[in-house]
Amino acid sequence: MEVKIDELLPIGTIVLLKGSDKRVMITGTIMALSDGEKNIVYDYMGCLWPEGILDVEKNMLFNKQDIKEVVNKGVRDEEELNSLEVISDKLLPIGSIVSINNSEKKLMIVGLYITLRDNIEIYDYMGCLWPEGVLDINNNLVFNKENITNVYKEGFSDDEEKKYKEKLEAFYLKIQQKGGDK
Repeated sequence: MEVKIDELLPIGTIVLLKGSDKRVMITGTIMALSDGEKNIVYDYMGCLWPEGILDVEKNMLFNKQDIKEVVNKGVRDEEELNSLEVISDKLLPIGSIVSINNSEKKLMIVGLYITLRDNIEIYDYMGCLWPEGVLDINNNLVFNKENITNVYKEGFSDDEEKKYKEKLEAFYLKIQQKGGDK
């Protein structure tokens, strides 16, 4: 079943997939995989929500017919964008649309407290280009709160997301206290 581009849900949308009680955030659309002989095309790529991308090799691929429910629809275009003040005292939820270092290109936050392989530095966020989404799982940007110059839309947040971030921030503080400094 082929889906038209204008019928696709925007990246940042939170969905519930059939047969699962765990929510997923759409991080990319029209994802093609090759098994060497043929290409398999999926409508969407996503990550668990509110956790975000924890391992770049463990993304979910799914199609429109796999979606049971749309929990929160992501940003579609410029008219839907609401400028917000940059929030510096708390982490923004995954799905937030931001710009960094006065760049005109927007990013969607897809991960929190990210470490890169062979690197002890911890970054506040991982982001992908918006509205393009994750085009190459190994080619995302990492950045910190202080790099954010504009917040266009804050991502979806509820009690589950807030509890997850509290645990994540507590873990991060322990790491900092043991000598792992940003």
